[in-house]
Amino acid sequence: MLALARTAKLSLAFTVLAARGQRCAWPRQAAMAQAAAAARVPVVDFVPLFGAAKADALYLANDSVHPSRLGHAVIARHLYTHLCAAAAAAAPGEPATAYRAGCGSAPSRSGVAPSQRGSRPQPFRAIRER
Repeated sequence: MLALARTAKLSLAFTVLAARGQRCAWPRQAAMAQAAAAARVPVVDFVPLFGAAKADALYLANDSVHPSRLGHAVIARHLYTHLCAAAAAAAPGEPATAYRAGCGSAPSRSGVAPSQRGSRPQPFRAIRER
């Protein structure tokens, strides 16, 4: 996957999502995060954040893996913070620098950047290196 992304000049980030009640990374999650970090792909680990939070607020009722509206807002804020930090720390030419363009305005408590409030949600678009 890394080779294909680099060939297509796509920037990647690896997320480790947590199941309800999960307090530490499972072995496969840890192995994937280590591989991503070794490849200099930003890793955003939600296990500590979701494991410490009140699970009933972050997950859909009677569901152990799908986030609620609040859970998605927490994910958006956490992704924004970590991707902007990765972009700021990246050396010129590293794929994570592609995130710099989106780091101008912080998302609000709702997870939406001030410039996007009142607008309709946009479909996901891959971030290509410049």
